Amino acid sequence: RELDQIATESQQRFDETVLNNDVFARTTPEHKLRIIESLRRQGFVSSMTGDGVNDAPALKAANIGVAMGITGTEVAKDAANMIITDDNFATIVDAICVGRAVYANLIKIFTFVLPSNGGQAFSIIGELIIDVHVPITALQILWVNMITSVTLGIVLAFDKPGRAVLQDTPRRSTKGIFGRLLSWRM
Repeated sequence: RELDQIATESQQRFDETVLNNDVFARTTPEHKLRIIESLRRQGFVSSMTGDGVNDAPALKAANIGVAMGITGTEVAKDAANMIITDDNFATIVDAICVGRAVYANLIKIFTFVLPSNGGQAFSIIGELIIDVHVPITALQILWVNMITSVTLGIVLAFDKPGRAVLQDTPRRSTKGIFGRLLSWRM
């Protein structure tokens, strides 16, 4: 009843209520959907966990909908982006940890591979511009890419996440992979 009253007063007050409260109990499917829409409207990345038919609209509207695999209905599973097969909320935390580790490893791979390949490309482009003999042969390019870049890239891809991976603040969804820091490091 309180959420209905706040929602009818003003959208701004509803948004403030969503930000200032951590737990909403006994909400209707419409409330769940409104809460998700409020968070998204305010620029937050939202996640919704549900198991019933009534959770489906909010699961669909969230940035990532998470359905329960054992106790969840087929409607909730179809509406969700991810299904937790063991119905354990700790699995969500593990998934976030793995996702952040994968992102960090991608950055490491880009930081390593792009400069070496860029150096090769610039030397070939320079050769074409000043019309001199090729400074690097095709066999050398294959050797560097297949042996050095790929093997070390694989090692970086499977690097274990750091201890503080969950302590980092979430990155903005609008932030691209290539920023000033990555470009400077490369």
